[in-house]
Amino acid sequence: GEEFVAKLVGTDSLDDIAVVSVPSTALPQATFGTSASLTVGQPVIAIGSPLGNQGSVTAGVISALHRTSSASDSGGASSETLEDVLQTDASINPGNSGGPLSDMAGNVVGVNVATAGNANNIGYSIPADLARYVAETLIDHQKVQHPFLGISYLNSIDAIEAGSGFSGPGVLVKSVRTGTPAAAAGFKPGDILVAIDGVDIDNGQ
Repeated sequence: GEEFVAKLVGTDSLDDIAVVSVPSTALPQATFGTSASLTVGQPVIAIGSPLGNQGSVTAGVISALHRTSSASDSGGASSETLEDVLQTDASINPGNSGGPLSDMAGNVVGVNVATAGNANNIGYSIPADLARYVAETLIDHQKVQHPFLGISYLNSIDAIEAGSGFSGPGVLVKSVRTGTPAAAAGFKPGDILVAIDGVDIDNGQ
């Protein structure tokens, strides 16, 4: 029942995270968990105000990890692409965005951000580890750093559809932008990036 004038501390549009500050230290606080240990099938709860219904809770599971989400605006046009998000079947609707996705212990493991168009039970959340990193960086008035390689690529399925299929893990390098880390490392179009530090690459993430 209290009202505050909030101050914008900072934003990171690429990760769709903003930090605001309010003049109170007496508000209850959610506890961040870790998203690194999440597993597919793990129960989760989404909390928010879908369609203006405040304090609504929906339950579901982690449907997938490391998804790429292309969110759409109300006209159906693509408005943003979010990399490496969590997918859940807990109901997420307009008004849930910015609300927490929590585990069964009540720890925040994600920040609800989008739904998949007109699909049913496909929602996306920013992993808590990423959200916390971005928030802490903004609170420190620092610029959020984003990894950048400098290539465009096709995953194995897209490569097959383009007539350039390959076997095994990896992504097919389509182009290399001049002056980027990838160019300095000697990447060339047609290369297949198989693994990084011994971790197989299967979706570009």
